[in-house]
Amino acid sequence: MSPQVRNLISGRGETYNPFKADVYSLGLTAVAAGSLNLLTDPWPAAGLEEKVRQVVQALDYSPELQQLFITMLCTEEGPRPTMQQVHETLIQPRRVV
Repeated sequence: MSPQVRNLISGRGETYNPFKADVYSLGLTAVAAGSLNLLTDPWPAAGLEEKVRQVVQALDYSPELQQLFITMLCTEEGPRPTMQQVHETLIQPRRVV
């Protein structure tokens, strides 16, 4: 659950972007599947971005993919990519050399 949804449920938030919340959930699922490990105790959100960075950097993924996951799991909605941007990053046209 994204920090914005959690805040809304707990009465500390008023609105959230459901699409950006989905990007967060997708990123969390992808990182958990890639590391075969859940982010331990991701709440409260304080310090979450550093935990995410450590887990993602331990994966043997390209720097571009690591950065995508890190931005997908930003605690703030603004920096998170859209689903279209996630798709474009994952399904990049490959150049034939």
